[in-house]
Amino acid sequence: MNTYKAGNEIEKKAYDRLIAQHYWVEKTRRAKFQPQDFFYCWDFIAVNQKHIRFIQVSGKPFTQRSRADKERMLAFPKPVGTIKEYWYWDEQNERFEIQTI
Repeated sequence: MNTYKAGNEIEKKAYDRLIAQHYWVEKTRRAKFQPQDFFYCWDFIAVNQKHIRFIQVSGKPFTQRSRADKERMLAFPKPVGTIKEYWYWDEQNERFEIQTI
């Protein structure tokens, strides 16, 4: 399976999990030659009555991201009531490892 298809499957699992938790979820629209993520950082913006969550979903741990990606996610503002999260899909255990940034 190519990385694009694997990434889509992981994002689908994350999307379904957020919907099951009663979040309203906005995901990026895929278009050629356009940025793929919100603010060049986030795959999803999930909203419920209490929180706004900015979520990056990946098949590799946060520590394996490029330095530029990590710096961009860490520097992204975090107003009151928002959460920045990195969801790593652990293939062996078939579950998400969720890290708050």
